[in-house]
Amino acid sequence: MTFPGHMIIRGTLPTDRLPSKAIKIVHRIHFFETYKVFDIDSTGTKIQTSQQKIEEDDVENLEEAYFEASVTNITVTDAVIRVVLRNNTDATDILSLTFTSDNWWERSANIADTIKNLANRLLSVEVRVSTASSTAGAQARFNGARLVLIRRLP
Repeated sequence: MTFPGHMIIRGTLPTDRLPSKAIKIVHRIHFFETYKVFDIDSTGTKIQTSQQKIEEDDVENLEEAYFEASVTNITVTDAVIRVVLRNNTDATDILSLTFTSDNWWERSANIADTIKNLANRLLSVEVRVSTASSTAGAQARFNGARLVLIRRLP
């Protein structure tokens, strides 16, 4: 691998000689990797994922961060579903993505500044129905959620 005017020899990486921010590291923290069907004919929290810790290294040189989630197979359009990124350590909601129909995959705006302040905290995702469907037996499918962290080095 070479960069203009530089060469990496024998697997060493002369980071002091690389162009500024030449390396990009993308780290995806998955909160749920398979789908789960849930009822949307009543309000409340329907799914809560396991917790993931944000490490100091995860936020070092963090330039971009996005929360992504997918809810599909919504059988009606009168329900409102929120997929919430939650700070369990401080018992606060960070942000949510709203679904009212098959959006497939939604992505937040860049939340890097928010995530930088969450080092050493435990995060999880909750799927909540904030407006219930008037159709008995209405359902949706949660396909997963993840936090995408993009760091630039050196």
